[in-house]
Amino acid sequence: GGPGRGGGNISPSRQFDAHAAGCGAKPGYNATAKHNCIVRLLKELCDAACLVTELEPRELEAFRCHTCGELVSGAQRHTHGCKGAFSRTGPDLRIYFGDGSVLYDVTVVHVTAPSYHGRTPQSIVADKIRHKNAFYAPHVGDEPFVVLPARALGGIEKPLLKLVRQLARMADVPQEHAIGRLSAALAQGGGNTLVSARRSNWSRLA
Repeated sequence: GGPGRGGGNISPSRQFDAHAAGCGAKPGYNATAKHNCIVRLLKELCDAACLVTELEPRELEAFRCHTCGELVSGAQRHTHGCKGAFSRTGPDLRIYFGDGSVLYDVTVVHVTAPSYHGRTPQSIVADKIRHKNAFYAPHVGDEPFVVLPARALGGIEKPLLKLVRQLARMADVPQEHAIGRLSAALAQGGGNTLVSARRSNWSRLA
């Protein structure tokens, strides 16, 4: 949402711009598109390094409630109190290394979302990691599970940066090239999304 009539959160112009540029609710290159681009980059690096991978392992799928944002299992989806719509989610990638497999889940955190108002980006990212670890811990068993956070407006957190560097080395790809692609995945599209969000608000004010 943004400033103007017709609902949504009314924000000063600067706050609105910071939110709209990465909002997952806007079509175009939003937080969801950035997430998918990062997953594709990781898969390409794994392929170049001749590592076996699984995308979105089916046995670990979960569902996010559109009403409250809670993660629930497939069975819980039918008994969840909100009774609203759900979207499928789950760990994005399983990578088989020489000494075993590791599960990874990319999460692009939109730290300027209205629901995070008054909180620091660091605490928001930390909460995301804790929540995902707590949810998946009973399901993954002894298999390592790593959350790979990034920020919708361009910040790359250490776990994601570490994995990209590791895979680049294994694939014999220059690390600066791989990190550049990662940065581009987070940075591109922000201007177009912002223009689209502003236009929709101008039309409501007209």
